[in-house]
Amino acid sequence: AVFSSISCLGSLFIISMYLYYPTLRTFMFRLVVWISVADLGASIALLFGNPPDGSPACYTQAFLQQYFQTASMFWTLAIAVTVENVWTKSQTIEESEASIWKIHAAVWGVSLVMAIIPAASDTYGSTTGWCWISVQEHPELGNAWRFVLFYVPLWLVAGYNLKVFWFVRSELRAMFTRGADVTDGVQTLAHMVFYPLVLVICFVFGTINRIQSAFAPPIYEIVILHALFASSQGSLNAIVYATTPTFWKTLRPTKRVELKNGQEVEGGKVEQGGSVAVDDEDYAVGPAELKEQEV
Repeated sequence: AVFSSISCLGSLFIISMYLYYPTLRTFMFRLVVWISVADLGASIALLFGNPPDGSPACYTQAFLQQYFQTASMFWTLAIAVTVENVWTKSQTIEESEASIWKIHAAVWGVSLVMAIIPAASDTYGSTTGWCWISVQEHPELGNAWRFVLFYVPLWLVAGYNLKVFWFVRSELRAMFTRGADVTDGVQTLAHMVFYPLVLVICFVFGTINRIQSAFAPPIYEIVILHALFASSQGSLNAIVYATTPTFWKTLRPTKRVELKNGQEVEGGKVEQGGSVAVDDEDYAVGPAELKEQEV
């Protein structure tokens, strides 16, 4: 319950920052917010503790766990796909943003179907430590649903996420090696691949636990690690969020600066084709840089 509570706070932190700071309401940060919404739902479900098998609380926890953890998984996939498309120039941020409602329909719709199937087959119930897809009454079907409806999709998504992570990080290293100008927009886009990586970290022990327990009684130490990491996704995402370059620039106090043509603007709100000093640094501002800063 402690780690779930911390994850709830981490998810609420990301959501509140998005609502409070207009400069953080960009498309990529919006995707992170929806991961946080899903993480918040999953963390709240874990706060139910270990309800009695067959109780309404147990059924509710199991359904919410399956629904929101699956949705969180698919939102990390949405980030990875967007980062790869934008990085390889096959799609712009604006084109990606135009598909947001399709992404919502796919993520929430598919997650709902994958949560309804165990309910329809009466396989929700008590597991080791909390309620989810149970193997007590229907062991073969329960184990099948665990992998078909969660762990197999999880590692297919994780495999793609890792591919994008290594691609973007290697490209960024190459840019630094060449001495290329790496803007805040590029660094923020590259930083987004850490959210899909968090998914991998959080469910490594969960996967080991489910595979091991499918063939033998659960091992206590693995179950504990499963519980700790699975309930930490919201807090780890908050750490990734708080280390984003754009986030720290947003928290800095803005000050009025003067463009070379004499016009004054607030720090961070610049016009095309000028030169502006913000936080004691000079930036040449043009259309391309502005587009990258909106990531």
